Amino acid sequence: MTTSSDSTPVPPRIPDYELLRLIGAGSYGDVWIARTATGVYRAVKVVWRNRFEDEVPYEREFRGLREFERVSLVGPRQLALLHVARRDQDGFFYYVMELADDAATGAEIDPATYRPLTLREVRREGELSVKRVLELGVEMARGLAVLHEHGLVHRDIKPSNIIMVSGVPKLADIGLVASATMALTFVGTEGFVAPEGPGAPAADVYAMGKVLYELATGLDRNEFPQLPEAFSQREDRMAFLELNAVILRACEPDLKRRPEDARALLDDLLLVQAGKSVRRLWAAERGLARALKMVAVLAAVAAVAGAGAWIAWDRAQQEMALRAEAEAERDALARKTQYAGLLAQASRALDKHVYGSSRHLLALAEQTRNSVAADFEWRVLRRRANGDVAHFYRDQGPAIVRIELSADEAALAVLDTTGVITAYSPQTGEIMRRFESASDTAGFSHNGDWLWGVDGEANPCRWSWEGDSFESTPGPGSNLWALGLDPRERWLGVERSYPGRLLRWDGTPGGELEVLKTLFPNGAATDWEAFRIAAGSDNEDLAIAWLRGQGGEAEFVMTTMVEGMLKWSIPPVRPGSMGWIATTGKETRLEVVDDLSGKRAWYNPVTSKWDKFDTLLPPKSGRRWSITHDAGVGSARVVGAGLLMDEDGHSRILWGQAGLLTSVAVSSDGVLAYSGSQAGDVVRWNLGAGIAESPRISAGLASLRLAWTRDSRYLLAPDENGVRGFDRGSMSSQFQWPEMRWAAGSFHGVGWGVSADGAALVGIEELTGLVQAEIGRAETTIVAVALAARTGRVVLTRGDGSMWTGSVETQIRRVVDTGYRWALTVDDEGTRVWSTGRDLQIHCQDLETGEELWATPMPVVSSSLCLLPRFGQLAVATVNGNLHILDAHSGERNAIVPTGTAAAEDVRTSPDGSRLFVAGNDGDIQVLEVGSWIHFAALGLHSGQPTQMLAIAPDGRALAAISKSGHLDILQ
Repeated sequence: MTTSSDSTPVPPRIPDYELLRLIGAGSYGDVWIARTATGVYRAVKVVWRNRFEDEVPYEREFRGLREFERVSLVGPRQLALLHVARRDQDGFFYYVMELADDAATGAEIDPATYRPLTLREVRREGELSVKRVLELGVEMARGLAVLHEHGLVHRDIKPSNIIMVSGVPKLADIGLVASATMALTFVGTEGFVAPEGPGAPAADVYAMGKVLYELATGLDRNEFPQLPEAFSQREDRMAFLELNAVILRACEPDLKRRPEDARALLDDLLLVQAGKSVRRLWAAERGLARALKMVAVLAAVAAVAGAGAWIAWDRAQQEMALRAEAEAERDALARKTQYAGLLAQASRALDKHVYGSSRHLLALAEQTRNSVAADFEWRVLRRRANGDVAHFYRDQGPAIVRIELSADEAALAVLDTTGVITAYSPQTGEIMRRFESASDTAGFSHNGDWLWGVDGEANPCRWSWEGDSFESTPGPGSNLWALGLDPRERWLGVERSYPGRLLRWDGTPGGELEVLKTLFPNGAATDWEAFRIAAGSDNEDLAIAWLRGQGGEAEFVMTTMVEGMLKWSIPPVRPGSMGWIATTGKETRLEVVDDLSGKRAWYNPVTSKWDKFDTLLPPKSGRRWSITHDAGVGSARVVGAGLLMDEDGHSRILWGQAGLLTSVAVSSDGVLAYSGSQAGDVVRWNLGAGIAESPRISAGLASLRLAWTRDSRYLLAPDENGVRGFDRGSMSSQFQWPEMRWAAGSFHGVGWGVSADGAALVGIEELTGLVQAEIGRAETTIVAVALAARTGRVVLTRGDGSMWTGSVETQIRRVVDTGYRWALTVDDEGTRVWSTGRDLQIHCQDLETGEELWATPMPVVSSSLCLLPRFGQLAVATVNGNLHILDAHSGERNAIVPTGTAAAEDVRTSPDGSRLFVAGNDGDIQVLEVGSWIHFAALGLHSGQPTQMLAIAPDGRALAAISKSGHLDILQ
């Protein structure tokens, strides 16, 4: 290692990383903040050989890295080890890690002032609550448990060796990680080292206990087990006692009484986090153990004092039952948390059009919870994860090289990167044939007898489709790119490197390989390589993009051959994808698209000119082009993980492929397409299926209300001409009641609503029409604002601030003047109503007398409310995105829950009362579990527009939403 004149270490040269500033130095190595070529900041640790006395400890630390590398990407709680390399000629090895948060600015990194955020820095922020210590402790124990489960130990756990990455604590100084059977050297820090020394999982638990002690008490680890002087004044002192019991057990000098590994420590912390008493449970364990040892004695005593023995035994059994209950609750909470995390990752993958990863994450979520088949949010995401794919032939495997469809469309040949050709039946997806040792395909013969291609030795070849024969001819000894078959069904191909000859073979075994053209002119440089290739529908028009150099120094030239004439040009855009596209008559043009910027250019082979420069897709759309393909009817283009189709001049993208598409084949009628990707999945698309568009309702904002029919088959929605019934599956309008202005609720009658003239309440029987066109008129016309219904009882408010109620059996009557109220809900008995409006209060009133039972002020405007009968609570959505959970009987505020949206517009509960759905102004539906308030998922709507109102189908398997602009969406 070298230093500058001012003794500052000179950063060593690390490929692909710019070392900016030294941020940490130890006895054996230095840690630098580094920047990648893309501007991402990383931490790079350089470990120098000359700082070790001999080779053994140097190699031991490198072995520790190799051990840790196995688990570094197992989960989000491990420090991501991104690269490990040796530079023995320069006397060091190094490894690249994710960078800790900045102690002052968090995720915002300024290399000049950067200071890593460790738990030592967190301690300096002041006293931590028990809740916060538990959160940190659980995360650290989860990460350490993974090491222990893989037979590894850390050996030097302390606050300065635990960094915060995106708010998550992670064990750093990973060079100290070692196999539990090989951790022989003594490392560690005074006060954190277990009495028996480091090197075993139980010793890591001891050190972790001391870390928790410092966080919880604010004292130095050498003051253990002293408690802080102000302990008695803590508001969370009871929870502190439970946490302290866990710490005492973790720091127990006697190995037999200490948790054996991090998993056991995690169990204890989770019990405390779940609000259970570990002290009482441990006491129950000790009592039961003593009881079991004394069974024989108790039997003898039972003859004299049976009742006393039975009481002792029963007490022990009760304590064990309590422990079992606590553990079951803890495990359920852990499963729910994992489930929610997997759903969040799957949703993010869908937003980025990474469908294969999303399907994998949802499969893991399905394993996490046995009841997942009944979970609405999982079903919605799983359906969305299938995308627009009509059929999966396979969902994963080696990357796909090329797909060929036979002329009679009875066979689909798929070549992957292992050199295996698998032939599928396009109709059934069954595997028909399999060929080994191939490097490319050139298509089927017209009668389907042969599949042409290139074998593993770069020889042109063909496989018999009906028999087992195989024919080939010696190739040129270089990499070949098969074009296909010419009109006389002869093999055509191109050398992918200089001299780039166009070759033909007539199929005769061992026959001559004919040279048709040499694509490079005499005197051309020999370092050009074929980059992209495109052939016309008859394989006579040809275009090849050649590449020389890499990165910013890359150069491209284009060779085109039309009617046997060769021409050279320089493409104006990077030829990331290209294809011959039919224009008018028999004319074709070459379309070239820059797969990075989305810019497109057209090449006219007749005039040899480039024109029509435009941007096909915005550069920031995240959709990378891969290939274009002439479908015979219009054009099909592969874009990222989707297929872009042109229909009558309009483009649309079909999503669902697991990875970046590499090949596509289209049926002769343009109805079906078959594609494969780098993820190895092979799928069929139905291009003839129309684009499902959400209906749009033309109605005023106050009329945007929804209701489901009793059988969950039809959705009732208002428009300017009345109430329309939409089919759940097709979203097509099936019927209409012009007498209705809007409908809400689905109890007894299908829906309750207000008449078109605003003067009467109306009940609708399912698909039979109006059963009660006029329940009763008020003195003046009722201009309804909000309506709620339960068990036949209907409550509505009107613009003058009055509240009215009625039913099929009774006349509508005025209950009370409440002031302007825009949201209502009624209990199942129809005796009480809860409402909210302009006065920033939630009111509860008796429907018979109109008496106000309670009123609770709200800090901001409440947009909607929903009754939670199972819990006796009321969920109130507010415009700042929170849910206020009130006791429905007293109005007492029990909790304030963030929903995940900036402004909540409507809130509804599932029919079984387990889920709460919150509509937001961001176009997503947030899903929370009622009671625990765990956030499970954000379900995106097709329209993506701010949502006005939700309606849950009675069967719980569909959710309808209407946007503020009147667009209808159904999730199911």
